[in-house]
Amino acid sequence: MRESHFQGEWLKSWLAFHPSAHIQKIPDMPRGQQSSAETRFNPVKPYDFYCYDNGTFYAMELKLKTSFGGFPFKAVTENQVNCLLNAEKNRGISLLVINYRFNKASKKAIKGGLTLPFNQVFVMKGSTFAQLDAETPSGSIAWEDLKTHHAIMKLNYLPATKAWDLDPLFTAVGEL
Repeated sequence: MRESHFQGEWLKSWLAFHPSAHIQKIPDMPRGQQSSAETRFNPVKPYDFYCYDNGTFYAMELKLKTSFGGFPFKAVTENQVNCLLNAEKNRGISLLVINYRFNKASKKAIKGGLTLPFNQVFVMKGSTFAQLDAETPSGSIAWEDLKTHHAIMKLNYLPATKAWDLDPLFTAVGEL
């Protein structure tokens, strides 16, 4: 499973729930055997998607986690966090969207109620992520915190439409 597959699902979901929105994926910067002279002026990518919908600007960074466990803070770069925070500072909404998707898990996880295959999205504001990073010495957001934190929302995948149910996100966007 590649992160680009999840990004395609996210784009499709957004357009299914808000067809009038202007949503755009920011392309990844080219990688390869280019010299530093050719790449030195390539901008650093701020986040994966931006969207303008009904007068609101959204900045979204998407991450795919293919194994059970906490989410490491180092998975989001300092530049991405700063860009998400900047969107919020300028009256936009920044979202860190983490898709946990896997077919294998430990016996402990399965005993704890995890069913396979697992496909769940957790969404939080960029400022929530930054606050958790500053307050948590362990270096990651614990699995239990992802499931229970008041400022982290879980979204469900709708197999019939092959899209994520974004209605709860738009209902609670001011409450995250």
